[in-house]
Parts: sequence; C-alpha cells; structure tokens
Amino acid sequence: MKHPRRTLALLLALSCLCLSLVACGTLSGTYHAGDPHRAALSYTFEGRQVSAHIQVLGVSTTLQGRYQADRDTITFVFEGDNPAAAEYSGTFPFTKGKHSLTINRVTYEKR
Repeated sequence: MKHPRRTLALLLALSCLCLSLVACGTLSGTYHAGDPHRAALSYTFEGRQVSAHIQVLGVSTTLQGRYQADRDTITFVFEGDNPAAAEYSGTFPFTKGKHSLTINRVTYEKR
C-alpha cells in the first residue's frame, strides 16, 4: 500500500457515516393507537415519508409529510393548509419497540 494512513482515514470516515445512517434509520409500516369509535391516530411510514390518519368522533382527516427519527426524538413536518398540519408537526419524545412506537408518551402498535 502506498498510502496506508489515507486508506485508514477513508475507511474510518466511511464507517462513521454508516453508523450515523443506521442510528437515524427509517421506519416502515403502519402504527395505530386509540379507538376508531371515539378517537384514533395512525401513522404510516414509507421511506422518509409519513401519513397521519386522524379520526375523532367519526370525522377523519389525513396529513402527508416527512419525518426524521433520531435516537430519542422524532420530528414530523406535515404540509398543507389543514390546521391539523401545524398541530401535529414538531419534535416529540420517541422510542421504538419491537412491534410498537411510543411518541410523546402514546404507544402505537404495528399493524
């Protein structure tokens, strides 16, 4: 090898990049909480996109947006002029279980 330090530095940089991408992994699937007869909220994750389906007393709305999940927070950015978009956008405490997510102290089960 002509440049062992350069090669080692490059491998170290690539390893750090891979670890940071794994730590901020994407979510997939639909997670649900609540009772559909009263109030329910479900999130569907696909890549970096998220849909929130909100149902309150038989009235439902769906928000489209994007998200970023970090180690212990999740940030939602919902688009559109629906007043609920601003209410459901923001950064919230977050934990991921094997078949569930807890967002802002509410546990959502994977469907």
